[in-house]
Amino acid sequence: SNNIVSRTFTVTVNPVNQAPTLTALANVTISENAGLQTINLSGISSGAANESQTLAVTASSSNPGLIPTPAVSYTSPSTTGSINFTPVASSYGSATVTVTVNDGGASNNVVSRSFNVTVNQVNQPPTISSIANRVIAMGSATPPIPFTIADAETPAASLVLYRSSDNPTLVQTAGIVFGGSNGNRTVTVTPQPGQIGVANITVTVSDGTSTAQSVFQLSVRQRPAAPGSFAITSTGP
Repeated sequence: SNNIVSRTFTVTVNPVNQAPTLTALANVTISENAGLQTINLSGISSGAANESQTLAVTASSSNPGLIPTPAVSYTSPSTTGSINFTPVASSYGSATVTVTVNDGGASNNVVSRSFNVTVNQVNQPPTISSIANRVIAMGSATPPIPFTIADAETPAASLVLYRSSDNPTLVQTAGIVFGGSNGNRTVTVTPQPGQIGVANITVTVSDGTSTAQSVFQLSVRQRPAAPGSFAITSTGP
């Protein structure tokens, strides 16, 4: 008898905020001057079934000069959402986009997922100014006709010019001569002797990958006949 003694103590289990969740995001590769991009988000939650919290989703970019801060489309407590961004025009490179879910708890309240966005450079074609049509007399040549060339990636001095004529009887390729330098160039056209007619002259500029063209029409006309003999009948008023 009298062989038992009992002691009682209380165990208190304090609640701990469970971190919210967000499914990992895959890297993205797009081309320069790509349009609006939409990235779907999934697996968004408060982290525990017994936690009813208002979730906030935000996004940021490590390189806003390439990928501006994405816009977020999300309504708590949905498990899905999306972010949208449009790369800066004519820019290329890489940026890290980070998406963060915050459940508003005092601690252990944030989860972040990051992915890389790579924007590949796309060659831009060169440009060439328009060249106005010309009319010259048989047996003459055009003056140096000015035009301009440019390219987004290639120095103008490194661009290559080509020429052609759709009427070699009137204008041969050798009769089309380029001048000038850098972005300011000229073209001089010398028709074949004794020929009249019309030729379309094509000037092509190339950056080694892409080309641009300017076409102008050259009309070669017969010289008017010299006036016949004439006499001065009076020199008075």
